[in-house]
Amino acid sequence: MVELIILSSTLLLDIMKKVYRYLFPLLSLLPLISMEAQQYPTPFEVLDKARLKVEYHFEMKKKTLGRTVMPDTMVVLSGGRWQLSYMKSTYRADSVKNGTDGKTKVFDYFKRGMKAKDALLFLEPHTLPSYVYTDKREGEYIVIQNDYFFVPTLYREPIEEIVWKIRDYDSRVIAGHITYKAVCDFRGRRYEAWYTKEIPSNVGPWKFHGLPGLIIEIYDEDRDFVWTAYNVSLRGKEDRVCPIRWLQFSDKPFTEVSRRQLLKDYYDYLSGSPVSENRTIQQILKRGVRDHYRQKEPKTVTEPFLEVDFKDDGKADLSTTDHEISPSIDSLNVIPGKPSEKHLLVEYRYTHIKDTLDNSSYTPDFMLLQVSPEESVFFSYRTYIMKSRFGTSSGHKEWQSLFKRGMAKVNAGGSMKEFMNQLPRMGDTEIIIQEAGKEPMKVYDSVGKEQYVYRDKPELYWNLEDGSRKILGYTCFKATTIFRGRRWIAWYAPDIPQSLGPWKLSGLPGLICEAYDEKERYHYVITGLEQKAADLDYHILISEDAESVSRNKLINSKEVYANAGGELSLLGGANVSSNRPKSKELR
Repeated sequence: MVELIILSSTLLLDIMKKVYRYLFPLLSLLPLISMEAQQYPTPFEVLDKARLKVEYHFEMKKKTLGRTVMPDTMVVLSGGRWQLSYMKSTYRADSVKNGTDGKTKVFDYFKRGMKAKDALLFLEPHTLPSYVYTDKREGEYIVIQNDYFFVPTLYREPIEEIVWKIRDYDSRVIAGHITYKAVCDFRGRRYEAWYTKEIPSNVGPWKFHGLPGLIIEIYDEDRDFVWTAYNVSLRGKEDRVCPIRWLQFSDKPFTEVSRRQLLKDYYDYLSGSPVSENRTIQQILKRGVRDHYRQKEPKTVTEPFLEVDFKDDGKADLSTTDHEISPSIDSLNVIPGKPSEKHLLVEYRYTHIKDTLDNSSYTPDFMLLQVSPEESVFFSYRTYIMKSRFGTSSGHKEWQSLFKRGMAKVNAGGSMKEFMNQLPRMGDTEIIIQEAGKEPMKVYDSVGKEQYVYRDKPELYWNLEDGSRKILGYTCFKATTIFRGRRWIAWYAPDIPQSLGPWKLSGLPGLICEAYDEKERYHYVITGLEQKAADLDYHILISEDAESVSRNKLINSKEVYANAGGELSLLGGANVSSNRPKSKELR
């Protein structure tokens, strides 16, 4: 009897070992099997009908083939239950790549882009490669991502309440809508948003929501990411229906992970961390969705991440930009003042190329055109802020302190270019004053620390041409002119009955909303328009000791100063580029 019991126990143990040997691999696959069983909509299934469609112009700081800013268009579709946000470049790339001869077409576009040195020709997501679904009924985001690991990944997360601080005392006109300011902290970044009460929808681009009106513009404080609405469509019952579809292009199964895990693993993959320790990659390999991943060389990740809360401290250092020197002056473009039908305040974003062989090397500035019954004045808001903030003796000491801290970092091995880009500095130094009904205009400008003044009477002969486009919500028409050696293209809005524009450009039957020279060395585009009497005294920009000089002599002096290194020469050992473009006025 004892021997029988022992034999039975031995046999039972042997059976258990065999069961364990064959069953354990199946048990280990249970989470994956469960994941495979997750029910998703069928590819391109219609989930909802959009009641609201918004198209946003989007810009992201991204270094690709000489560019530092990549443009794109975000489409937002909002229905009763579902909302979808996606980038047009992502949709285009996924639809072509997964179609007939997709790989061949992608490679053909790649060759074209490399030959033209234009990353926008590449058939790939240019900015944010994801489809963000908001399921309002279930209270969750569902995000499809096809680009990070070259296979479809997906994550779900509850809709996070965004705590907004309303600043209704600040207002701007954007895309033809009166907007109000709100600020928030979200996923490791601070944002400024501008929403309109004219469209009572709590919708915004991407994952932004919760304001008492549609978000027209939003950007983080570093302006790594900027959304600006340019087309808003509200659809009634009789309007053509715009479907919200489940955009599943690939026939490969989704790999579902958490948001933070996906972002962390992608960051680790880009930075060259071991592939063998990457949880998302190992999950993809185990499921057989992909058979291998090449190990990347260790490097510093320089492209910004939209969400930076995936690290333990929630403050991932994902950019080479050093923000300790000073907050960005560029973001201070809310102009104080009072509404006034007799006044007009126009804001332009001004960029000009610093190196003709490097289109990424440009200087951004914000220019203001103040129009009153007495005069119009055009000047740089950056320069105004610099004068008002650092023009006093205490302000000068503050600037010197910032300069010394920045130079200490340069001496410790930091980048001089990075230091100069972040150091608060003057913008454009021209101040152009045109008294109503009087000619010529008065132009102030500086060479180094010395200010000069001259009288000017520009003569512009415009050719009105075919072509129209929407800018800031206004229908604009094309015109061209040859002015002092350069061919200029302008887009003017007849609905704004002001024969004015940026810089010295004027004389069209409507306000000039955008203007650039033929080679796009110099570019102005309107970013704001308000009927407001601004609380700005531009006289702080003008020196009582400004010396009278001829226009040609001043232009020549500025050329000589720039060729000698300009403000960089004050630091010693300035590396002056011989590819610097000529002045806006060639003669």
